[in-house]
This record gives sequence, structure tokens and C-alpha cells, in this order.
Amino acid sequence: PWHGDGGPVPVRRYGPAERTDVARAALEALAGHGVPLLEDHNAPGAVGGGPLPVNCVDGVRMSTALAYLPPPAARPNLEVRPGAEAGEVILAGGRARGVRLAGGEKVAAGRVVIACGAYGSPVLLMRSGIGPAGALRRLGVPVVADLPGVGANLADHPLVPVEMPYRGEPSPAPLFQVGATHRSTLAGRGGAPDVQILIFGPYPGPPPWFSVAVALLTPRSRGSVALARAGTGPPRIDPALLREGADLDRLAEGLDLAEALAGHPAMRA
Repeated sequence: PWHGDGGPVPVRRYGPAERTDVARAALEALAGHGVPLLEDHNAPGAVGGGPLPVNCVDGVRMSTALAYLPPPAARPNLEVRPGAEAGEVILAGGRARGVRLAGGEKVAAGRVVIACGAYGSPVLLMRSGIGPAGALRRLGVPVVADLPGVGANLADHPLVPVEMPYRGEPSPAPLFQVGATHRSTLAGRGGAPDVQILIFGPYPGPPPWFSVAVALLTPRSRGSVALARAGTGPPRIDPALLREGADLDRLAEGLDLAEALAGHPAMRA
């Protein structure tokens, strides 16, 4: 009931007949350690383990492009320019007027939507003169708008895998099938889960292996993205993972659970 069924992105879970022996063992281990088993990770208030909702069809993850972009003939007002890196937004009269590509070509537009991801979006803004004024001036970038928050407050999920050897020869199968959410002792009673456990594999190797991994869902550490120089080129990225001590404590607590799951008889077998 918590998923639609008419949109372009398919959402499903792997049923019992599709599960790998690693997935079956993972569900048994989770139940054996008192982790509630869920039918739907996306249901309100759901905390526990079960089959992961995925957007895969025949082993292929349905990206935004695969799900939403129609054949070119069906949309004459759509042009896709692969490999055309945006160098900067063209600004005039207090608004965006288009984009200058890294190669120098200008593309005029009545509206510019910046959707370059957590790293690319602030970089494009800073190249265009929108960002922390002092840092831009030091690089020789003319300042259009002093916005110190551009490039700040970067957050990411640290993940630590516990990798284990797999006995036998893995058969081709989807590798990410089972996961669990967990509240650490720092999450507070009734708070949102702050740790995720992912059991995935087996991979063919050599040698064959599978993994119980721990990820932090609500990191408190914050990093930054900054220009290294004016113009195009890779930025300076400081992910600042585990800068906050509480992140390390919660990740370590999650690893205790991961090691307990890895030691369950079903997983050891």
C-alpha cells in the first residue's frame, strides 16, 4: 500500500524463489538476533530487516534516463547532449540566461535547471560566481552573489563491509536482496533508525565472497566542496567522514551487530 503501481520506475522485492542462499541465511540470522522482519522497508515507522525494495528489471537498475527519457522521435522538444560538460551559467540582469559549455559554446535558455548532484551543482555555481566571496576572489572568479553556504554542509554515508569467504560456486543472481535498519543507543527511543545493515553477494571472486556491511543513515559529520582553481577541472572535496565522534560510535555499534550476524550458524554455513 505504500507504493504506487502506475509510474515509470518499477519497484519490487525478490521473492523466495529468487533469493540466493546468502539472502536466505541473512533473513534467518536477522530473526535469530531479534531483528523484526518487515514486509516493506518503506512503511511508516518501519525498523527491522527484510527483502529490499529495488528498481531492477532483469538485473538492470532502472536509472532516471532509462525510466523517463523517451525515444528522441517521441519528444521533438528534447535534445540530449552527452559529453557536453557545463562550464558555467551565463548570468545577466540578475538572472540565468543560459550555459557556457566547457568547450566555449554558449547555449541560450529562458530557464536553467542545475541538477549536477551533490558535488557538481555547487561547483557549477561557484564557477559562475555564486558562492563564498572570499574563496572565489582568491581564485580570480568574479563574484556575482556572495552565498557562503554553496559547497558547505556536505554529508555522506560511511559504509564498512565485513567480507567473508563463500563456499562453493556462486550462480548468477541479483546481489543486493536483504537489508535491515537499526536504532543505535544514540538514536533515542522512537527516533528514526540511524544504522543500516546490508547483506549482499555472493560475488564470484576469485575467491568467492559475500559481505555484511554497516552504513550510517544519519551522519552528523559535515564536509565541503570547493573550487581548486578557476575554470573547469576537479574540485577539492573533503567528505569529513567520522569527524564527529558520535558517528564513529554508532558505526562501531553497528559493526558489533554485523559481526554477530556473521557468526550466526546459517551465515557460517
